[in-house]
Amino acid sequence: MKKNLLKVTFEDLHQDLLNGFKRLQVGKPRTDLNIHASDLYSFCPRRWAIAYQHKVSPRNVQFEGNYHPSRKMTFRAGEFYEELVREALQISKRLAGIFKCQCCEHTFFEQGPCPKCGKDTWEYSQLELVVPIANGIRVEGHIDMVYKHPKGGNVIVESKMMGVQPAHPQESYDSLNRPKTIHLYQVQTYLWLTAHGKYYLESKGKLNPLFAAIVYLCRLERFAPFKLYALEKDKQIQLEITRNVSAYKLFLENGAKELPPRVCTAKTNFLAHTYCPTFIREMCFKE
Repeated sequence: MKKNLLKVTFEDLHQDLLNGFKRLQVGKPRTDLNIHASDLYSFCPRRWAIAYQHKVSPRNVQFEGNYHPSRKMTFRAGEFYEELVREALQISKRLAGIFKCQCCEHTFFEQGPCPKCGKDTWEYSQLELVVPIANGIRVEGHIDMVYKHPKGGNVIVESKMMGVQPAHPQESYDSLNRPKTIHLYQVQTYLWLTAHGKYYLESKGKLNPLFAAIVYLCRLERFAPFKLYALEKDKQIQLEITRNVSAYKLFLENGAKELPPRVCTAKTNFLAHTYCPTFIREMCFKE
């Protein structure tokens, strides 16, 4: 009798946990036609143009409607580690970004008491960078946090969480000796947006357009609690971003009729096979 009761209890617990994780609130898969900072690593102007013509998502979304529970857990864990980095900068009194006073709702850029009412109760939110393109489409990015450098200036800081994968050691935190390429492009896009875009700005809030940083944290305990990589503005990547965005902009400004040139030479190319939704891939090579 006790065994049956125990079995039923744990089956109920398992089901309730599963239901809870399914309903856990996290960001939904991006299906819009804007260009996000995380898109530029695999960005194809032709793919975005076909998506615009047919009003479909340009991204290869793995899960329909909402994220799988396991991915939700990973995202939530990443948010927690991001908050740890932000808290560390806050303790050092070096955090900058968007602070909203919870008393008078005044927004300000640098950590400290509200300059309007003097209260030190605020809510932090990510700084959004935006570059309008055409037809309401834009390039955008949300910065994890901003570091107020003691020698002056404000530096973009991106936080990333990594695990340890014995089956794929090259993908593990322990073997990391430089930023991952996809993260490098994301941060380079932030620098591009800083130079070309619009964002919340006070007299002391100007972002450094030449330098940024990525902080990697490991999910498991390690002697070094984090790995920090300083990045300089990469002219080659900046030109690539400008070229791709300009091609999409030209398509939009010319009535969204003539597609940009094809980037891949075959459907089996890495970019087409990995990042292109099936429908768009078929439309791309239809001509």
